[in-house]
Amino acid sequence: MAFVCKQCGHENDDVVTHCVQCKLFLRPRSRKRCAACGTLNHPDRTHCTGCQIDLSGPVQMRGAKKELLLALLAAGIIIPVIIWYSTRDQRGTATGQIRATGTYGDFTLAVNKCVSGQVDDFFGVWVMPELVEFKPGTMGWKGGLRLVRSGDQWAVYVSDPTTCHDYDCNETRLDPAKCKTFEVKVRDTDASRNDITAREGSARLECRDGAGSFDADVKFRGCVGFSNADDPDR
Repeated sequence: MAFVCKQCGHENDDVVTHCVQCKLFLRPRSRKRCAACGTLNHPDRTHCTGCQIDLSGPVQMRGAKKELLLALLAAGIIIPVIIWYSTRDQRGTATGQIRATGTYGDFTLAVNKCVSGQVDDFFGVWVMPELVEFKPGTMGWKGGLRLVRSGDQWAVYVSDPTTCHDYDCNETRLDPAKCKTFEVKVRDTDASRNDITAREGSARLECRDGAGSFDADVKFRGCVGFSNADDPDR
């Protein structure tokens, strides 16, 4: 297929880039560049002279070039997702505050996370503050509530953050008889993660004795497994 030079009228083979007669540069804009092999083709040619690929429709990359592009694209998407999945905090969220004085301790604690008791074979939840690092590679939390259903009754254990050694803290079980308000609600949801059913609920507690007081008003949802950063034995 000839490529006619507009300057001298010489008919050139369509694979040349300059006219063989007058050396005029034959503008590449008028040619079709094959996306598969890079060959410049005559604008009227329907198939590439280099690789015979069809130039009349969308040009598809072939062989290793296509596979390499797809692999790089997949890596660019999948790897960040894997990193995010393996490092994200998998615990649920909680809101509210715990306050204790006297015989119940001496602390005020804001909570923002929760974990299902299913990971430790009880029906209920842990409600806790943010994680802290006790030593390199060891994460845990100081203080919070452990809500455990025992038969038809709820047992509430208070973890005093001022008594913690690493993440081992003193726990005190509240006596419902000394509480003006003792309301605990925990229920399973339809969601789950890693075979742990997500739980949600709330707890309102107002307890008094002659030498101290305890108050808590917390809500929680999406309580599933531990964060991947948590000590699994916690």
